[in-house]
Amino acid sequence: AAAVLIFASAWMLNDFSRERNHPDGTAGSHSSGSNMALNELSDAEAYYTSQISSRQAELSAYAKQHPEIMEDLKKEFLEMDKKKAELKKDLAQSHADEKVIEAIILSYRVKLGILEEMLGEFRKTNGEEPDAKQTNL
Repeated sequence: AAAVLIFASAWMLNDFSRERNHPDGTAGSHSSGSNMALNELSDAEAYYTSQISSRQAELSAYAKQHPEIMEDLKKEFLEMDKKKAELKKDLAQSHADEKVIEAIILSYRVKLGILEEMLGEFRKTNGEEPDAKQTNL
């Protein structure tokens, strides 16, 4: 299930990258709205980075007996981070285009979703109740 989620998220990010590389000719406007959007992005990045770190720590405790799972996850996340770095370069060039900001936030949501899906599977395997504090994406 986690592999399907990873594949789907990589596909979505790849599609967005293709769309970004072939713009439709509309130009973004540089305004105070872009500063507000950048502030929102900064807040979202702080939140998701914290949530992702927390879930990774929790997952690594479950995956001690299966270190290959964490290695595969790290490889996938590294690829996602490369795509996100490209998006951040585009963000500077696009004057805080809303679509680029949404794509960056989506990459964080996808990572968090992957981690929560994997944690849910480990909990189910261990006979634990699902975590009630799961983040709503």
